[in-house]
Amino acid sequence: IGFQALYYGLIGGLTGVSLTRFGSRRARLVQLALAPLALVSLRSLVYMLNSGDFPVGTNSAVAITACFFGVAAGVALLYRQWQPLLIVTAVTGLIGAWTFLGGISNVTRKATLERLQRLGASASQLPNGDERLPAIIKNLFAPLQGENTSADRLAANRSAILAMGIAVGDESFAKFARIQIDGSLLQQLLQVRNGTTLNGRADWPRHFALSSAIAVATHPFVSNASGLLKEELDSLSGGSGFSFGELLADRAGIRFANAATRSRDSAQAFAERAATDFPAAVLYPAQADFPETLNAEELRQTIGLVGRQR
Repeated sequence: IGFQALYYGLIGGLTGVSLTRFGSRRARLVQLALAPLALVSLRSLVYMLNSGDFPVGTNSAVAITACFFGVAAGVALLYRQWQPLLIVTAVTGLIGAWTFLGGISNVTRKATLERLQRLGASASQLPNGDERLPAIIKNLFAPLQGENTSADRLAANRSAILAMGIAVGDESFAKFARIQIDGSLLQQLLQVRNGTTLNGRADWPRHFALSSAIAVATHPFVSNASGLLKEELDSLSGGSGFSFGELLADRAGIRFANAATRSRDSAQAFAERAATDFPAAVLYPAQADFPETLNAEELRQTIGLVGRQR
């Protein structure tokens, strides 16, 4: 995503400095409005000619945003008027950081650790296979001793999802969340993870749990983009191949996190549902049958470019 933003930002910047200088403010504003639109339209046309579809999704959002900022920087350099650009960049950066980076409070970290400790202690009692992940979710969403979930069910659900991301997804996520995991607890959590499957696959629960935790800790956009980028890299030489099953698990985890933390009412309803016995098919389609382990050429021939509506 970073390289894509840099690439289109540089193209936008070169476009901006190549424009003709005008004396009137109105003409400059027209330049600033039309130049990015022309550049984005050209980029969309090239994409359509190559793929046969109109560009959609994360890739297009990054490219379009980078084009606009690149042109704005180029125009500012052209007229040597940096103050407006710096102000807009600073405000946009702060809004973006607030929106996409999110944050985890110390109270949530403490509750997450307590949920991990309770889950680790019950590792030997968990069923194996596809029944294991629903049992893990039931354990994590249950109230902690002395926890007043009626006061803040949203915070309780967030900590449960973060704990799932560490226990089922990857223990390294604990470092990102700044949660200290000692060696004995780590061994218990590895025992929890072993034997957890979705449709018989051990990797899909990890994708599901980690994407859900990333969506809670940052933003669903970040989690979506991370999952898609991982599959794109896997399609390259030496990778395990593009997996639509893994991508579906990523998206299912994000929807899971959204349903559990969208509002106070949805959080309460979700916790009540999690307290019951439910099948894994509620989390992931039982008959998911998608192409797997596609390399870059197979992906292009079978599906087309990433971002197509198909």
